[in-house]
Amino acid sequence: MVLGKDAYAASQGSVALGDNVFANVVMSDKFEDLTALYEGQSEYSELNKFFENYMVDKDGAKTTEITKAVKILYPYRDKIAINGELQEGTGETKAKQAKDSAGLHNQGAIVIGSYTTALGDNALAMGRYAYAKGDRAFAIGQAAYARDNESFAIGYGSKSMGEQSMSIGTLSRVDGKQSIALGVRASVLKNAHSEINNALALGNETKATMDNSVALGYKSNTKYYYKDDTDKTTATLSGKDAIDLEPYIPEGSSYNLKTDKAAGIMSVG
Repeated sequence: MVLGKDAYAASQGSVALGDNVFANVVMSDKFEDLTALYEGQSEYSELNKFFENYMVDKDGAKTTEITKAVKILYPYRDKIAINGELQEGTGETKAKQAKDSAGLHNQGAIVIGSYTTALGDNALAMGRYAYAKGDRAFAIGQAAYARDNESFAIGYGSKSMGEQSMSIGTLSRVDGKQSIALGVRASVLKNAHSEINNALALGNETKATMDNSVALGYKSNTKYYYKDDTDKTTATLSGKDAIDLEPYIPEGSSYNLKTDKAAGIMSVG
């Protein structure tokens, strides 16, 4: 079922409602250029690029500040489009059905909005520029992005980039599997050296950065530091990673404890 200008639904059980909406269709080669923006920094300045850097007027020329106010604009017109084929007889452009990594056709996607895309079995994308990429992935909200299977993103600019992960809240972000970020700018973040899994960030501006860890409460952070070897007892905002410090063992104890990031960290408040 399709309703709207340039609305495409190429698979069985799919629905496309709105302006330039795409349900399980093969997208243009240029569409992949948007991956860096969808998966980039969770900041207003980055998301504003959807409306500023790529605006063109009806003739395809870049707009100026003046023409932005008076001309009909098509953000990302050259990138958010189908890789179609001509229909015999009518000469119209026909959408091709998208396939998954195993070569099977995707089915049952729903898209509602404008420049909205869902590419996966039973995927759902709602909101302008929302993009659900995995099977059973949900992206709800302007520029919301659910990348992997069974991922869920809700809120402006929210990003869920791990299987069975969930991000809820404006600019919330999850980089790992089976993890949850709940709150404005709440985030579960991987680093350049390792992935992150099974973490929870609950509260505005919370950050969980280690496996099996919990950040609970406004601005809580599982990453903590100490100044240097001259002062190992005072927490600081930067310096040496405190997870590497030797754990406290009571005198006379037979315990042999070791700190391990994989064991999980809980930060409260």
